[in-house]
Amino acid sequence: MRRLRPTVLVLAGVLLLLFVVQNTEVVTLTFLFWQFPLSRALFVFILLAIGFFLGLLVGWRRQHRPGPPR
Repeated sequence: MRRLRPTVLVLAGVLLLLFVVQNTEVVTLTFLFWQFPLSRALFVFILLAIGFFLGLLVGWRRQHRPGPPR
């Protein structure tokens, strides 16, 4: 079981690298009146990081919420 986690992390890293190499096209993101030229892979990575940190925040809030001990 201890060898499974590093193997999964390496596999995820290789898949992420393949994704980045295949999605280098620059796209223009429009939000209200702003426009941002950005690599598609970088945009997906930013969304992934935001989701990851929001998940950490929600998990941390659930662990540290006041109330009776669990």
